[in-house]
Amino acid sequence: MTRALTIAALALALIPLTAAAQGYSGVPAAPQVKEENRVEALQERIEARPEVADEVRQLQSDPEFQDVLNDPEIRKALEAGDTATLLANPKINNLTNHPAVRDIRKKLSE
Repeated sequence: MTRALTIAALALALIPLTAAAQGYSGVPAAPQVKEENRVEALQERIEARPEVADEVRQLQSDPEFQDVLNDPEIRKALEAGDTATLLANPKINNLTNHPAVRDIRKKLSE
């Protein structure tokens, strides 16, 4: 499991479409922007904040994240950058409720 895949999974959990479905508006939506661009922007924001990047690295040992990243369908979609498949996956959507994701989302919105 690579750090890039973990960051991608986390970034997808933070995408405004998913967060908006959970009633969260801390990450501004930009409807004219492609999902891939939002994922890249979130990945850059994560990597630019050392404390957030450390929290992301810690997620690599989290059982829920391991389950998501070890899922062959999710892994294939992550590697292909297939955001439509990822956003439709309930495991990815469930990550928005993960306590560490909520904490990271809060830090990124500050």
